[in-house]
Amino acid sequence: MEWENDPDLYPPYLRSRVRRGLGIGSRTSYRPWKNIQNSGTKGTVACVHGILVDRRYEILDDRARTYFFLIERSRHIADIRETWPILDIDSTLRLSQKFKVNHPRHDIFPEPLSVDFLITETGPADVRYRAVALVGCHHMSIRDRRLKQVQQQWCNDHDIDWTLVDTSQLDRTVLDALRFVRAWYRHRYVPDGRIADLFAENFMAQYQNNLVLDDLVELARKKLRIRADTALDLFRFCAWSHRIPVSLTDRIAKNRPVVLRKVNDA
Repeated sequence: MEWENDPDLYPPYLRSRVRRGLGIGSRTSYRPWKNIQNSGTKGTVACVHGILVDRRYEILDDRARTYFFLIERSRHIADIRETWPILDIDSTLRLSQKFKVNHPRHDIFPEPLSVDFLITETGPADVRYRAVALVGCHHMSIRDRRLKQVQQQWCNDHDIDWTLVDTSQLDRTVLDALRFVRAWYRHRYVPDGRIADLFAENFMAQYQNNLVLDDLVELARKKLRIRADTALDLFRFCAWSHRIPVSLTDRIAKNRPVVLRKVNDA
């Protein structure tokens, strides 16, 4: 699902943004509709570099960043687009009337609704698109609920799965844990799948819940004769790629015991 990049196909007041490529394209060519400069958001906005897709992502708050870090680890995802706009203004205006809600506006003009993430998922037979709307709790205002209904109906009409995700459990501990395991990429560690499998196997064989991470990494490193300067990043990669099932709801640090995820945990 991609919007045409011809500005003349859109209302005049949207054309300058379309010309700049906002909301257009996919993978490395995509630019979010709302970015750090035009979002009006302050405080927790951040730029992160994607691992799955090699581009800069502009994430507008911590809950979106945590969710992005989570889904980026999935093997079945081919693309993630943040703040993806629904540029079909005529349709969303009609749906807003149907659901009895005022359409968002910028000055006097209708402003496109945007989903937090549009995800491209690969399956055994086809490619599917999934739109994700994030909510911080189960309680939404009537207006927000109805605008979400507009999004959902438009997505349903265009064969896009729509998912409402409660992010209330994605707290700072989860974000910090994901940042810790994701750091192998920031450190420019180049993973080798075979070595990662061996490391994970040895790590799990040596695992004791009272040993701190540094000690467990050292035991596995010596067994496999891995360089000390890459061993911790190898652990990070194994945790990031689900080879080592670390718990993300517990703090991860070199001087703390490693808590593993239970089999039935998500």
